[in-house]
Amino acid sequence: MSGPATDAAQQPPATSVVEDFKAAFRRLASGVCVVTFARGEDLHGFTATSVTSISADPPMLLFCVSRRSDSFDSMVPGARIGVSVLSEEQRGLSDAFASKVLPGRYRHIPSSRLGGAPVLRDALARIAAVVVRIVPAGDNIVVFCEVEAAEPGRPGRPLLYGEGGYLAADTEPAG
Repeated sequence: MSGPATDAAQQPPATSVVEDFKAAFRRLASGVCVVTFARGEDLHGFTATSVTSISADPPMLLFCVSRRSDSFDSMVPGARIGVSVLSEEQRGLSDAFASKVLPGRYRHIPSSRLGGAPVLRDALARIAAVVVRIVPAGDNIVVFCEVEAAEPGRPGRPLLYGEGGYLAADTEPAG
């Protein structure tokens, strides 16, 4: 017996679901953050567009880390991390933290401490958090954190990423 379901199962898809999924999510613009932590005495971190607020009371957030990332092994329960929300003017920081680097590479980047976590000094907002849970998710892990401190930082337009590149916000922020 032949029908739509049988015929579809016999024909290979025109493109893979994985590639279509990636293309679909490129259309979703996201704010750009840098997740930072101490590795020995050195500042280390990575660029993330997956940072999400998940609870206001208690304040919690999550982000994803690739299992291939050199930051993967540093994401353990109890680790203190900083999340810095980048402005349009901080594209260079996004690029710097998006690449694999040697230890000590970030020593020249202005940073400070917030609640025991390293954060980038001139970010639009800074959040200090502690990793409380890690959940495997395909080729990534989802890192759940409890927020210890947060600072709104300076005013400005957020750095956005979508369609495989940086985007400009067309309007000034309200407030």
